[in-house]
Amino acid sequence: MNHHPRILKQRIQAIPIGDEFQVVCLLKNRRLHAFTQKHKRTAPNFDIAHIETKEHRRQRVYEGARQCPDLSELIVATDDERIFEHVLSFGGKAKMTSPNHHSGTERCQEVAAQYEEVDVVINIQGDEPLVNPRQLSELLQLFKNPNVAIGTLVIPIADLEDLHDKNRIKVVMNQHGEALCFSRNCLPSLTFPSEIVPYRHIGLYAYRHEVLAEITQLPPCAWEKSESLEQLRWLYAGYTIHTAITYLETPNIDVPEDVEKVLSLIK
Repeated sequence: MNHHPRILKQRIQAIPIGDEFQVVCLLKNRRLHAFTQKHKRTAPNFDIAHIETKEHRRQRVYEGARQCPDLSELIVATDDERIFEHVLSFGGKAKMTSPNHHSGTERCQEVAAQYEEVDVVINIQGDEPLVNPRQLSELLQLFKNPNVAIGTLVIPIADLEDLHDKNRIKVVMNQHGEALCFSRNCLPSLTFPSEIVPYRHIGLYAYRHEVLAEITQLPPCAWEKSESLEQLRWLYAGYTIHTAITYLETPNIDVPEDVEKVLSLIK
């Protein structure tokens, strides 16, 4: 299923989610409007808010995304009235959403559905407190190609320990930059000597508006469940995920040990 959606005026929108948030951005008339989503975080089993405070972290992600020169607006989507009020208190924009979503992708879709003119939605995870606005621009470059339906970022793996870390998602692509597989396991296996460069996935996604609506209706598949990776559902259904290579390292927070790494970069 290789989508070839029409481009109206290159309007792109982004949305973030709950206390793990997603940011969704909209480009309209060559300017990008972004929507951020927040929800209650259930994993991992520690409070990443201790990096600064929950409030500071929310604002950090919001302000980081707003520095992207392509963005003209950000909206936080949340099912928590406390988060809603906090975003308004620092001058941000927010929308309340259903508490019944199973993923940030679904929450993004709820907000994106309210903007029929939107062409592209960007989803930023809330465990990416150091998201670089240049990464958003790199991701958006993919959508200059009208055949791109879903886009994401990858980065060459510099620390080989990441290859064996199940919290670091590995990805292999074909010669056209299309993702072939994502895995928590070592990928490629490096069983035999080769010059292949391993890549790690960075959890930023962008979708054509109509494709986001489609993939949120897909049922889970066994492949996805085996890795606990939602993007495998899309690949299994026949969607193509295009990748852009970035060299900007922005560590996310998957385990308690990641907190110190992020703290060192904030200081």
